[in-house]
Amino acid sequence: MFFVFYHQQHLDDATSTTMAKEEIYSYSDGTVYMGYMRPTTAEERTLTKLSHLRHGTGTLRTPAFVYGAPLKEYTSEDAVENAHLAKWHEYIGTWENDKMHGYGIHIQKSGDASEIIIFEGIWENGKPKNSVHAKDDDSDQYDDTVFGW
Repeated sequence: MFFVFYHQQHLDDATSTTMAKEEIYSYSDGTVYMGYMRPTTAEERTLTKLSHLRHGTGTLRTPAFVYGAPLKEYTSEDAVENAHLAKWHEYIGTWENDKMHGYGIHIQKSGDASEIIIFEGIWENGKPKNSVHAKDDDSDQYDDTVFGW
């Protein structure tokens, strides 16, 4: 119940006070963000080179990679045949100033419709802090290499 309350409170604060609007943004590495963004200030723009920052609720999806298949030009038939080998990551949750912050879930998805939850819980400034699956409150040390961002 705490996480639902925290998530709703954080969502209300993040989207109402910053003039965030819902957008779809594609990054040069193939990553796609769908969710709320807010315009950057002149100072932020010099630091980030972006015109908008993720802020509020949204989903960040990495490009799909096909594991175990040789690199080649794929046709639509090849894509269908090898879909079960495709894997990608998604973060679904709240953002603050372009960082994962608040309640969110990081999932590894596969073309065969399987999913592996990497982390679900509270994030602070882009780092996982309190898992909803943790047995104690002191387990805020996670291996950052599994997150892929």
